[in-house]
Amino acid sequence: MDPEAGILNEVLRVNSHSNWMLIWLIVLTIGFVLTRMAFPRYWTRYRQAMTFSMEEERLLKEKNMNLYQTALFLNGLGSLSIALFLFVSLDNFENVKWPGNTAFDLVLFSLLFLLLTIMKFGSITLLGNILKSQGIADRINHSWLIFHKNFGFFLLFFALLVIYVPAQLTIYVMISGFLSLLIMQIMNYLRWFQILIQERISIFYGILYLCTLEIAPILVLIGVLVV
Repeated sequence: MDPEAGILNEVLRVNSHSNWMLIWLIVLTIGFVLTRMAFPRYWTRYRQAMTFSMEEERLLKEKNMNLYQTALFLNGLGSLSIALFLFVSLDNFENVKWPGNTAFDLVLFSLLFLLLTIMKFGSITLLGNILKSQGIADRINHSWLIFHKNFGFFLLFFALLVIYVPAQLTIYVMISGFLSLLIMQIMNYLRWFQILIQERISIFYGILYLCTLEIAPILVLIGVLVV
């Protein structure tokens, strides 16, 4: 292969994302940095809560407006960061018919992912109201959002690498990023089952929820995106 042609293809691959992709990355990074500077205490506690369930419970019980504002902001940043990683990764699959490689597609895809995040929160809250177990629903929502915040920040780094590493390394970065998402989900589900056991609720209901409100929508989304 002609070395000059290889260099040209690499330049074209990176430039295909244009400056708007870099701007999106910078905005998200600034958002995380400002939150870290403004609320360093809560930033650290959210990191600890991912490992220690006791810290997670203390955060849930704490009534503080700064905590609520930090959580809401980080939830949004986490969703947009995960959406960005998925967006730039899907761009490398030939059999994916949407999204395209434009700024409008990125914004639309990010808003869709943010909407799915809100719907997930709402579905758990609604299920808790129906079953008269709002306290449990609050714990589960708080739990998965803890992982959502932390892994959102983590995947922002992978999104940057997917865009700018050499093409032959892209697949390895993508695999690492998707493995991180898988680990997040496994840790999240283990924490859920821990909550159900503590509340003396049958694991069967947890599995039923996963099949109906977690796995099924993902399969439908994959069917929509893939030809």
